[in-house]
Amino acid sequence: MKKVILSLFLTLFALNLPAVESLDKFPYSGLVLDKVELQGIEISDFMFENQKKFISVGPDETFSCTMFYEVDADDLENFHLYHLVIGLHDDGPQDCVVTSFGLRDAEGSKIVQLKAPQKKGVYEVRVAVGKGITCDQANEDWLSNNSTKTVLGIVLVN
Repeated sequence: MKKVILSLFLTLFALNLPAVESLDKFPYSGLVLDKVELQGIEISDFMFENQKKFISVGPDETFSCTMFYEVDADDLENFHLYHLVIGLHDDGPQDCVVTSFGLRDAEGSKIVQLKAPQKKGVYEVRVAVGKGITCDQANEDWLSNNSTKTVLGIVLVN
């Protein structure tokens, strides 16, 4: 019951978001972070294709988001393969944003394509750092390591 009420509450606020002119008045401002730092990888400047931290899409619709990343090799163990994984909470991981061996610092911007789930609702875009030879192996870490401390954006599927 609490999930239904929370989803309804978030949906009602979400429907009013296009009128929001500033992120200062963004109803999720305490939930959505400007910067996420995880095990030597920092993500900032996250935006959906509409240049906001919120997007409304249809079921199964593909949408893009951009972000800036920095890798601080001093905070990573050498010769371990790290992947920064992005996905939707309650739906699962979708893509690896950055892969690093922990040997050198790196920075850049990345455009990622995400796919909305079939089920209507409000979803959080989250990130996590995973280890593994492949992104699929790192996805398993995403399932246990993504948290409310890694929310970069909100997706309303309607």
